[in-house]
Amino acid sequence: MIDGTEFLARSIKQSGIHVAFGIVGVPVTPLVECMQQQGIKFYAMRNEQAASYAASVYGYLTGTPALCVTVAGPGLVHALPGLLNATANCWPMVLISSGPPSQHNFKGAFQEAPQLEAAKIYSKHAVRVNSLSSFNFHFNMALREATYGKPGGVYVEIAREVIESQIDASSVPELLPISPPPRSQAHQDEIRAALEHLTKAARPLLVFGKGAAYSFAEKELTSFVDELKIPFLASPMGKGVVADSHPYCVSAARSLALAKADVVLLVGVRMNWMFQFGKVFNAEAKIIQIDINPETFHQNINAHVSLLGDAKEVTSQLLAEYVANKETFVKEDTAAWLKQLREKAEGNAKLLEPKFAPSDPMNYHFVLNTIQQALPADAVVVNEGANTMDIGRLIFTHDQPRCRLDAGTLGTMGVGAGYAIAAAVAHPTRKVVTVQGDSAFGFSGMEVEVACRYQLPITFIVLNNNGIYRGVSEIDTTDPTKVPATVLTPDIHYEKIIEAFGGVGFYCESAETLKETVEKAVNCPSPCILNIKITPFGPIPAIVAGNKH
Repeated sequence: MIDGTEFLARSIKQSGIHVAFGIVGVPVTPLVECMQQQGIKFYAMRNEQAASYAASVYGYLTGTPALCVTVAGPGLVHALPGLLNATANCWPMVLISSGPPSQHNFKGAFQEAPQLEAAKIYSKHAVRVNSLSSFNFHFNMALREATYGKPGGVYVEIAREVIESQIDASSVPELLPISPPPRSQAHQDEIRAALEHLTKAARPLLVFGKGAAYSFAEKELTSFVDELKIPFLASPMGKGVVADSHPYCVSAARSLALAKADVVLLVGVRMNWMFQFGKVFNAEAKIIQIDINPETFHQNINAHVSLLGDAKEVTSQLLAEYVANKETFVKEDTAAWLKQLREKAEGNAKLLEPKFAPSDPMNYHFVLNTIQQALPADAVVVNEGANTMDIGRLIFTHDQPRCRLDAGTLGTMGVGAGYAIAAAVAHPTRKVVTVQGDSAFGFSGMEVEVACRYQLPITFIVLNNNGIYRGVSEIDTTDPTKVPATVLTPDIHYEKIIEAFGGVGFYCESAETLKETVEKAVNCPSPCILNIKITPFGPIPAIVAGNKH
């Protein structure tokens, strides 16, 4: 007979889980200790919300789900944002929580809450385990639900008496790692139909998103662009799947490309609010869509060709069919279209140049451009905050996939620290930099202690404008009916927070010293915060200002 905690930890390890984030407490502390004894890396966070965000993005970065571990009741509720975030973004994640003893249900048990009911709303799959003998079956199913088909968050609740019981391990079949998710391909007739449309197009366009990034389709998509010489642009988190420096990247002419393209190939990208529900496209454009989820097809915009399958596999099919049968696909001359897009991109770039000039106080464009120039080519950048993120996606360029992390499909603010910690765990040899507004930093700023405790050399950069969207230089009243709701305390020295934990703090308020200070922070071998004072007066994002799209 062995303790339930040891049995559960063994099974979790045998399933292929290597990394977990969370906060311990009764009764999950001994479970986590047993997981560590099994070799699972556990990162103890300061809030379950940040832990759940870390677990969600780890699955995106690696293709392998991480575990988020919490106690019952409030612990589980605090982790629900990450579960929802994983499900909305289609990332694999497993959330495990303890549950009150079954015999105490509906009696007012310690931390009793409708956990399963709540988790079902925000997850792809949710289950309560009522015996050790059934855990392996349910956990295996949860992992498959998280990773197979359209990925998402799953929830496994383990009753307290199960965790604290014992079992004869030999009586239960060993839990083996699940097979990698099967990668499906599209029907060959649809592949040919898609190529017929693309090669006959006068103004073709490729648009890909983080679904292509999660599929690790970078090699296939780059070869496809090179072979068909097709202009492309990416969703914010799709950037880098094909390098932003590629000659056929037309992100800087985004509006024109979307409005004028006559055939559009969508790869792992949904027609949601980010693309104004498809209204950004030419109404006469033929849409070709690659997606792993059939329910995505025809959502908000009709697809002329629906290619159901894995982005990597289907792109490979398109490439192979085109290369093998070039003589049958007579490609339209697209030179005029490319020239038009490149001229527009060059014109837009020139319009931005004056905004990069030094100013006093410093503005977003100047600061973000200076940061961009200091970043290593393979840096993972976590970019969040209203103006900081919106302007950042225009300025930050990426030549490698899965290097930009932001608010994503759900528009989730406060993900920065959790994402950064997960990225540092997933990529220990690469630089991780968060670029956040001061409001976004405040959601989970205490997590910098976690970076210090595990010596994760993350550079946290705070663009401090004293508020949400806009701040003020000073507050002349404490009356809650008069202090603007968007205002934060002016001139907070956020860099002092990390110094209390043994990290390094940097502060900059001068354009003359910005480049030097940014370079010091980015190259700092220890966890650090760079607090940059910028103008409190900035633009209000269109979606906030009443954009009906």
